Amino acid sequence: MERQQEARPGAMAAIAPILAIVALATLLYGETLRYPLVLDDVRNISNNPAIRWQELSLENLRRAAFESPTPRAVANVSFALSYWLGGGIPPSRATNLAIHAINGVLVYALALALYRRSGAAGGRGAALFAALLFVAHPLQTQSVTYLVQRMNSMAAGFHLAALLCYLRGREATLSGAPDRNLRRNLWWSAGVVLGVLGVGSKETAAVLPFSVWLTEWAFYRDFGTAWLKRSLPAIALVAALFLAVIVVHPGGLALYEGRGFTPGERLLTQARAVWIYALRIFVPDPSQQNLLYDLPLSRSLLDPPTTLLGALGLGAAIGLAVALAHRQLLVSFAIAWFLLHLAIESTLLPLAMVFEHRTYLPLVGIAIALPPLVRAWLPVRAAAALGVAVVIGLGLATHVRNQVWSDPVRLWSDVVAKSPGSSRAYDELGLSLAGAGRLEEAVAAYLESLRLDPPKPEPRLHLGYTLVKLGYPEAGMRSMRDALALNPVDAPALHAIGRQLLQMGEIDPALAHLRRAVEIDPTRALYRHTLGVAEERGGRSDEAEASYTEALRIDPRDGGAHASLGMLRMRQGRIAEAIARLELALRFQPDSVTTRNNLAWLLATSPDPALRDPERAVRLAQEARDAEGDGDPELLDTLAAAHASAGHFERAAEIAALAAEVAEGLGDAEGAQRMRRSEGLYREGRSGVEASPRP
Repeated sequence: MERQQEARPGAMAAIAPILAIVALATLLYGETLRYPLVLDDVRNISNNPAIRWQELSLENLRRAAFESPTPRAVANVSFALSYWLGGGIPPSRATNLAIHAINGVLVYALALALYRRSGAAGGRGAALFAALLFVAHPLQTQSVTYLVQRMNSMAAGFHLAALLCYLRGREATLSGAPDRNLRRNLWWSAGVVLGVLGVGSKETAAVLPFSVWLTEWAFYRDFGTAWLKRSLPAIALVAALFLAVIVVHPGGLALYEGRGFTPGERLLTQARAVWIYALRIFVPDPSQQNLLYDLPLSRSLLDPPTTLLGALGLGAAIGLAVALAHRQLLVSFAIAWFLLHLAIESTLLPLAMVFEHRTYLPLVGIAIALPPLVRAWLPVRAAAALGVAVVIGLGLATHVRNQVWSDPVRLWSDVVAKSPGSSRAYDELGLSLAGAGRLEEAVAAYLESLRLDPPKPEPRLHLGYTLVKLGYPEAGMRSMRDALALNPVDAPALHAIGRQLLQMGEIDPALAHLRRAVEIDPTRALYRHTLGVAEERGGRSDEAEASYTEALRIDPRDGGAHASLGMLRMRQGRIAEAIARLELALRFQPDSVTTRNNLAWLLATSPDPALRDPERAVRLAQEARDAEGDGDPELLDTLAAAHASAGHFERAAEIAALAAEVAEGLGDAEGAQRMRRSEGLYREGRSGVEASPRP
């Protein structure tokens, strides 16, 4: 009994830091769970049918892993599991929050292990400060709040866990235990598995062997030159393999074509970009953070002159790490760790020049190095007070930065204010303004995007969409055709033009454009669906059915395709199948007023009594009316039919009369006449089944 009481404080001491880390992550990121999707979230999540599962199966796992737009199998499967476990609701940031909290715990464990190995001051308190600093830093928002960057935080988590496995195995070899070799091999095998999972989340985790080597050199070889010389051939071989992969891989140097900069220019520019990351770490001002940095290229060491300063600064940082190697081991380790974990994304690969999420893992070394320095300089209470103040300050900065992500218009307004020369930023601002119904402002944003980059097709296409919505179809079509002229194989432009031609009743030209869009990109369910609509309007019902079916094969959760196939079945007289399809459509598009209305009509007017459900029809039709008001006579007509089917004839007649008045006000004489006939039937006590059918 006494031994149990003695053990409790130790257990609590071990658990309390973990609870503090999880609580801080939840406090800082709980508000972000339902923030909207932005930028690459759309391509990788919203428009990715491979992750929208109806069931867990090996085939669905394969599709999510290998047919998603970005080939990062482990992360893609995590998005699919989030979607499936959420009952079809797009993934939220709850998993991102959990991953960030887990990573904070891993940083705590890594800090403890390295402090024990190096004899650094501070113990658990310093390790907790390191973890809280990592969790609370506002730079981490782009890896946590930006949903698609789960790829980045997952890769970092697997990386840290693998490194901890290496350390446990390394300690096992020093333990003197009889089974030390077995324990070492088990830990290292687990580390290899975790490393592979990390690379499957994001390729940056491939730097793990170098992380292991750096940790071994720093903490087990005391930065010794003899061991460095022995390991140099292996390091050179691995580095050469990395470089060879970058050169020959389709996602490597080949992507420089059309990027607007050369490999040399990128390397020179990164000499400045690295200092932007360092500045954001040590001066964590959320008002200076940015989603899309507009960093001018470095053409030479003196163009601009800050390039030379940046390169000299990097040399000085490396020199400082060498000079302090035997006096301030953790500082040298932090500098080397920071530069090492920027190496993949901040050297030769033709990526965007600056992205804040690239600091997620590099920040770990700095977070681990700082607490022992503070503890060495200050008394315990002063160090603890400073630590609390720093974490609170970082947390407040994170809250401020997260608020910017809460609304797409606010986010992109922030970006264009900080990157006024970015054409992409203005284009994204236009899309967010259009999504908020601010169409005139969206047009202005697209025009500014085109002013900054006239040959760019995307803003022209988006401008075309918006002009059509504003009631300028001819101007909109011209803009979309201009976009297509700039890129004749642009499937989105072909689809947009085809859809607009379809709305204008030009069926054959619409079909030509839509078929070409499907030919160029056969993986988009939306393109197949729109093609089916055009085929059906052109009298090609069999072809339309095939297109709808293919759209649903690509994306079984495409509510629009289910609804279109359901209406085709209704026109074919296959009412039971039509109802089943519309039920699926409503399941996947619960806010669709059109689907709700059409399903209500069939449930009210089906010739087969077994298929009718008058009470549900009334409920669905009333919900549709509540959503749209009394401006749509078709919705009122459906509600009247549903009430008549339920035996509410007086109410049905009143609503049918209102529907006729609304139709007359809209100039639809034929529709008004049909609704007057229905009103007469209802006044005679005859149900919606006998009302005049819709055309």
